[in-house]
Amino acid sequence: MITKINLLPWRDSLNLTQRIEYRNQLILSALMGLIVIVIFHTYLNTAQNQQLQINSLIKNKSIEIDTKINMLHQLQVLNQLILHKKELVQQLQVSRLETLYLIEEIPALVPEGIFLTLITQNGREINFTGSAESNSQISEFMQAIESSPWLQKPILIEINTNAAKTSYQFSLSASQETPSLDIVYDYK
Repeated sequence: MITKINLLPWRDSLNLTQRIEYRNQLILSALMGLIVIVIFHTYLNTAQNQQLQINSLIKNKSIEIDTKINMLHQLQVLNQLILHKKELVQQLQVSRLETLYLIEEIPALVPEGIFLTLITQNGREINFTGSAESNSQISEFMQAIESSPWLQKPILIEINTNAAKTSYQFSLSASQETPSLDIVYDYK
């Protein structure tokens, strides 16, 4: 005869133990997964908040820099305006004294042997009419005009001689120039 051994309770108890272990491992895995998800979500939220703070800081600094750039641009415009006004004042100062300097300069330019009979001014052009003993004196007068800081570009308009060629009647023009301020302040 064969003996019958019943192994079912042992298998049931093993199956029950394995199910409990499986369920515990499943719950533990789910818990671990949930913890990982929560940690990852917290990390992402923290990183996102930090990035938003950084973006906000950058935006604020950008606004500050834009404001400073606008102020700098306004200061540059104001500086240009002030420099322009300063230049105008200096030009007015120089032009106020131009007539005086011309009156002093013209006799110094006229070489010996030239007699000016008429000096006229039309805008910035000054016309000289006079007589000279020789053509070289007229040429010397034109060179003196060219070297003057107050007169430039002499142009001989006409030259006439008398029958005996003892005197030469001439007419010439020159442009009135405004020299640099250094020359004006150093002049005489």
